[in-house]
Amino acid sequence: MKKTIIIFGLLALNHAFSSITYGQKSDTSKFKIGFGISLLNINDFETYSSEEGYVPYSTSISIPMTFRNHFRMEPELGFSRVIGKNNNFNNYISMGLGLYFLHSKRELTLLYGVKLGADINNIYEALAIGGEYFFSPRFSLGGMFMLKLTQTEKILPNNTALSTNSSILLRFYFK
Repeated sequence: MKKTIIIFGLLALNHAFSSITYGQKSDTSKFKIGFGISLLNINDFETYSSEEGYVPYSTSISIPMTFRNHFRMEPELGFSRVIGKNNNFNNYISMGLGLYFLHSKRELTLLYGVKLGADINNIYEALAIGGEYFFSPRFSLGGMFMLKLTQTEKILPNNTALSTNSSILLRFYFK
């Protein structure tokens, strides 16, 4: 069953990047900069202990900088709220930097690379894969999936957790 799912997934990716998509102009000499916002984050709850609480929402803003349509550097500033057992809450700010290689085919761009980040409690390294679909030359809607290795010092001393994180992103690119 797993082999069948993998084969269908690979065929779908091959089809998505090779056939009936429409033209995004590929100019390899351009530097593009934009603004992005995470519309939905499906967070990794494993890094928070039961005493700390849960994360009802988090979001982030980013500045994607694309170099020659082959590489992207994306600094990010995130905001999250942790609600404890007594309904008290703490707000956290996190910072990260994504470094991605790009593969563009018409309106679709596949991103893969690493993301490094930290907040007041955690430091993480992640392998990331994602994609974005361009509605127009300036707007895209995409998704990102990360496999994160998180080191938590404050909540659980010297603890390392392996977890996942997914998000849906909306980006605007300046001319």
